Amino acid sequence: MAQVYLPSNISSNVFRSPTNVESAEANRVLTVPAAVNPLTDAEKNFALITSLILTNKSLGSITVNAKVTNATSSAYILYGVNVPAGTAFEVIQGNKFILKEGDTLVVWHGSNATNVLDVMTSYTLHQPNTPYNA
Repeated sequence: MAQVYLPSNISSNVFRSPTNVESAEANRVLTVPAAVNPLTDAEKNFALITSLILTNKSLGSITVNAKVTNATSSAYILYGVNVPAGTAFEVIQGNKFILKEGDTLVVWHGSNATNVLDVMTSYTLHQPNTPYNA
């Protein structure tokens, strides 16, 4: 049997209940894994984020932050956005964005209470060089 490399696309959802500490592991929604031995940039993995929904489960408004980070930089998707009590907020609303290899999406809130925010993210992970046995 010979091993061949073909592209694969894996669609999935990630559910998180983040904390109020940006660096907490519970706040890491998704990190794009590194490809195995990519020869060019076209052979690196990426994720297409198709949906990001935040739900405030508390009795009061909370502020929410979302940021994409990598080894050299970061950019906010949300910064101090107020989400009213008992509501859901769709961050993307028809737009999509791509995370490159090594990029991490993190979400955290500004409340001192716990278990007050749910995050649901839908994505497709594209892996150009997935090994298969033929």
